[in-house]
Amino acid sequence: MRKKKHTLAENIFSAIIGGVLALLVAIFGLIPAWTKQDEKPIEVRQEITTTPELEAEDSIPEEEESTETVEKTEYLTEAVIDVPQVQNVSYSVSTDSNEEPYFPYTDTDIYLVGNTVFYEVGVFFEELSEEEAERAAYLTASCLVNRAKMNYIGLGTTIAEQVYSNQYESRDKITSVKEDYVYDRIYEIAEDVLQNGPVVSEKLIFQSEKKQGEVIETIGNQFFGILPETWE
Repeated sequence: MRKKKHTLAENIFSAIIGGVLALLVAIFGLIPAWTKQDEKPIEVRQEITTTPELEAEDSIPEEEESTETVEKTEYLTEAVIDVPQVQNVSYSVSTDSNEEPYFPYTDTDIYLVGNTVFYEVGVFFEELSEEEAERAAYLTASCLVNRAKMNYIGLGTTIAEQVYSNQYESRDKITSVKEDYVYDRIYEIAEDVLQNGPVVSEKLIFQSEKKQGEVIETIGNQFFGILPETWE
């Protein structure tokens, strides 16, 4: 059987169709390649631009954190050193003074001297002028502290030993704690004498309703005297 012969028109049409199909295949074959080429630069740009920023941001908090830690550590170290120094003070002293006290004392000594002064001349704060009452309180406190300082007639070198001896009639009423009925000013005077020493003289040891020693002052019904030179 003989093959059918194609006409010229049919051959041209077939050639055109074949060329179009080849062109389409070429175009669709290049599209994936173009897509991949476009994607690669985007990934590279993202890595270059974002990574340094993240590293810079992450580094800032770390530096601030370490600085704050150092400052807190230094503050806590100072607190640990300072607090025990304040709490371990063995006796009450005025913060304005760096000198050693005339008579090393505790709060108990302040209360013993203050309560003794109250029972001896506390009534003067109601009967006499403020100046006279405070002067009598200073003189009385000086007598007691001087007695403990010199171990008066061997009774003892502490405030308590001198207070509870037979030298004070009110010894059974005198306590070693702060009393509500004693004026705060009397305790202030007691501490002042313990810290800074007696008024008048270290030989001031007599305070009584009768004359004793060499009397140097009289306030109300109280005579205050010093140890005579001939008694040494």
